[in-house]
Amino acid sequence: MSMRVYVLSSCDACRKALKWLGENNIEFKAIDIRKTPFERADLDALIERAGLEVVFNTNSTTWRKMPDTEKVGLDANRAAELIIKTPTLMKRPLFVTDNLVVGGFTAANRELLLKL
Repeated sequence: MSMRVYVLSSCDACRKALKWLGENNIEFKAIDIRKTPFERADLDALIERAGLEVVFNTNSTTWRKMPDTEKVGLDANRAAELIIKTPTLMKRPLFVTDNLVVGGFTAANRELLLKL
């Protein structure tokens, strides 16, 4: 199984997740989306596959500070535009395998990842 983990190097949860994956002998490839940004087509496909609620982070400080006019009409297209422009709007870390897309480093998500 090949797992890609999309992260931001400045993200505490991302660093914890990468450490946890290593401790649990789960093979992965970490991709810092600031250094290697998403290709638009790949991000569109990921959002279509997993849904906005998995990929887009409406709990982020960046989102909360955005003007309401920027938030109106959020759809897959707008979400992809925003993530490419402002990577902190991606839910992170984002774990992607052939069969699963998981956003965030929650206890429930860790259980899912251990079952892979």
